[in-house]
Parts: sequence; structure tokens; C-alpha cells
Amino acid sequence: KAMEKKLDISLQASTTLPVHVMGDKVRLSQILFNLLSNAIKFTERGFINLKARVEKEEKGKAWISFSVQDSGIGISPEYQRTIFERFIQETAKTSHEYGGTGLGLSIVSSLVQLMDGTIDIDSVPGKGSAFTITIPFETCMPVQTAVNELPDVMESTANNAPANGGLNILVVDDNRMNQKYCTLVLDEMGHMSTLAGNGAEALEAMARDSFDLILMDLRMPGMNGFEAVQSIRNELRSEVPIIAVTASIMADEKKKCDEAGFNDVLLKPFKPMQLHEMIGKYTNVAKPDQPKGASTATTPLKDAVSLNMGFMKEQVNGNDEAVKELIDIFLQDVPGEFEKLHQAISRMDLTEVESIAHRMTSCFRILGAREASDILRTMEIRASKKEGTAQLGELYERLKSCYEHTLKHIRDLT
Repeated sequence: KAMEKKLDISLQASTTLPVHVMGDKVRLSQILFNLLSNAIKFTERGFINLKARVEKEEKGKAWISFSVQDSGIGISPEYQRTIFERFIQETAKTSHEYGGTGLGLSIVSSLVQLMDGTIDIDSVPGKGSAFTITIPFETCMPVQTAVNELPDVMESTANNAPANGGLNILVVDDNRMNQKYCTLVLDEMGHMSTLAGNGAEALEAMARDSFDLILMDLRMPGMNGFEAVQSIRNELRSEVPIIAVTASIMADEKKKCDEAGFNDVLLKPFKPMQLHEMIGKYTNVAKPDQPKGASTATTPLKDAVSLNMGFMKEQVNGNDEAVKELIDIFLQDVPGEFEKLHQAISRMDLTEVESIAHRMTSCFRILGAREASDILRTMEIRASKKEGTAQLGELYERLKSCYEHTLKHIRDLT
């Protein structure tokens, strides 16, 4: 990019820099990549300069500063006060001309704080900017001559997996039933899970922790799955395996997933074995014939109009307590979604109809309520394509009838 713009890029590294230090190589790379990318993006002519030097040394520590200076458009004093907040760009014109989500510097700030460092900005509109981070590192002997003398702090930060050998997995979904279902299945497999409600929360989680794999919903409020994956690949420069987990996917969305940077797609509600195989495909977790408690038998979808307890139990490996938790969340969340769906249909807000129907589909699928989930899927497709929308009201009445049958079955069970 810099060569395309004919920008001069230089590196000035102080001769007093220590040869080896202990620190988080991945996070430092992410920080410097973000700062350099920003400088190149907002500089049309002139230079980019990266400087590194030791600010101070004491008691086995070295405080090293990295400064990225450019001759770009600069930043107004007012904007400098909020520049490290999420989704902040100086003006709509800036976003239109230069692109981006306004998350890059927020991520940098979070990463610097996690490394116990500081970040400063010095900028003049029209003349350029300089971002300086200062991070404390442990100093040590050269690795090639004193490997056995390195202190115990030299542990890999690339894998924060649980002590039992499971993986550290980030689950990104705005639907509480999906979140609960994922965490129940992952816990049964011996993996640790962290929850995020949208793409922005996922990026913040990644700034705090390292993950072995990410399960990412596609359609979420705020930053959706496609935007989040692009930021993870392009801003965080992370190659962590990311699986798109969605209740439904349009033909063009599969191609969009590939282009955005997803590794694979998994339809929900998935069976534990399906998730286990997907995890094994992209990590070095052993693949036994069956994850704990799984069943190979396919449960017939009886009572497809309302509720299928056999199907639900199969989904959570026969865990009765898990079934109860999922039903409780269904009873708490779905009534509100029904009201929102009714209002959206009344005012023919097709974007909202599509979004709500997509969210609700997996809720009914987890319960084994096939007819209800099929109706919701039809509503989602019609709203998306803006075809056959005159029948949305009729579909809603059929859905309402299925919902009432589901509630009756739940009451009978409890």
C-alpha cells in the first residue's frame, strides 16, 4: 500500500535496544500493524516513520517506546480526546473516504493496557500525527546462549486452554438460547467457552485473551459476523480458526463467508458430534469415535408441531438439567420476540422481520419444533427477497398456533 502511494517508510531503532526481551510477540505485532496501517491509510504523500528506543531500565525491566509518525491529514484536538473509543471516526466524510470501522485504535488501546503500557498522541491537523506506545518488557539473556537460564515467565500466551487439555473457545451470538446451547455442549466436551454478544464484543474479548477457535453467528446487532471476521483478519492479523454458526444461510452468503475469512460453516442447532468433528478439523484435538455421552441414533421428529423432548435431549446428550435451562430461556425471551415480530409485520418493516425470524428459528429448532422453525425460515426468505410478503400475516397466525401448542406441551411437562 505504501509503495502504491509512493510513501517513504523508515525505521529508526536505537542502538541501546536490548537484543532479547520477554513479552507478548503477537500483541505487539497487532499493535504495530494497526498503527502502521492507520498511518498509511491517512497519508497521501510524504513519509511514515517507526522509531523504537529504551525509555528507562531498572530491576530486569526495560520500558521500550514505539512511535509511528506520519505526514498525513492529522487529527483535530477535539477528536483526539475520543479517538480511542469504539466506532469513533472524526467525521462521516472520513469514514466514506478512507473506510474502516473506527475500531482499530480502540483495539490498540486495549492491547496496550493489557501489556501494562501507555499510549499517547501528538497531532496537528493537516501536518500529520505521531502515536507513541510505551511497554515494559522483562530483559533476559540471549536465547541461543542461555536457554536453560530463562525464568519461568517465558510461557506461551498463544494458548490459554484449560488445564484439562480442552480448548479455549469464543462463542459469538446475540441469542441467549444459542449461547446456552453452545456452552453446554462445549462444557460436556471439556472445553472452556467465553461469550460475546456481537462482533465488537468479540474483538474486545480477543484483546483480553487468546482463543483456539471462534464460533461466530452471522447476523447480530451492531457489528455482524462478516464485519467482525474482516476486522479479526485485517486489523488483529489473527489466523485463529473461525466457524460461521448460523440457523440458515443464503446461497450467496456461503461465498461471502469464504471471502470474509471464515474457515467453515456449521448450521444450528448442530448435534454435539457435528461440532466435535468441526473442532477436530481445525485444531489438534483428538477425535474419538464419540464425544462423551453422544448418541449415533437419529431421533425421529415426532410432535413436530410443538415440542420434541427426545430431540432436545439428544442435542444435549441426555442432560435433563440442560433441557430445563434451555426451556427457561425460551419462556423468558421468545414472548418478547413474538411481539416484536407482530409489530414488524404490521408496519411491513421487512428488514426487521428478516432479522427477528432468523433469531427465532434456532430457538424453535433447539426445541425440536420443526413446523414453527420451517414457518420462520419461510418468513425470513420472503422478507429478504421481498417476495410473497402479503402472506406474512397468514404465516404469523400459523406460527402463533404452533407457539401456543409448544407452550401447552411445556406446561404439561412442568
